[in-house]
Amino acid sequence: MSQDVYELMRRDHAFILAGIEQILEHTNGDTARRVKHFRDVKQTFDTLQNFEEQEFYPAARRATGLDAEIDDDMEALDEARGILASMDGLSPESSEFMEAAQRLHANFRWHANHEERALWNQAKEKLPHETVQKLGDEYARRKGLPLT
Repeated sequence: MSQDVYELMRRDHAFILAGIEQILEHTNGDTARRVKHFRDVKQTFDTLQNFEEQEFYPAARRATGLDAEIDDDMEALDEARGILASMDGLSPESSEFMEAAQRLHANFRWHANHEERALWNQAKEKLPHETVQKLGDEYARRKGLPLT
């Protein structure tokens, strides 16, 4: 049995958002925890973003024809990637780092909500079952998860 690609991506959306919220909550000098959450967010984001751009979006684009919605989601991911890259060069104790985390949270929350509502509903209807299974297996493989 294959992994549910939508559930895996939804979990990663939630994990990333929760991690950013943890970064924002640790404003009282707990730099080590802020750094840990940032690394976790960045690693999960990189895996998710690469999978979506290389595997999920091309399949969804072919099946749904929702080019504008997918382009919007890709643009949001590009913006999030840029914010994460800028945060990587900042001191986690700086106000600039925290301001970037706030921008990242707003950006990624929009991305997750838009993708889960605008794109996934159509993709669930139009992507062939075999394709969904292959996507789930590929994402699980990239995440290092066992296939169920």
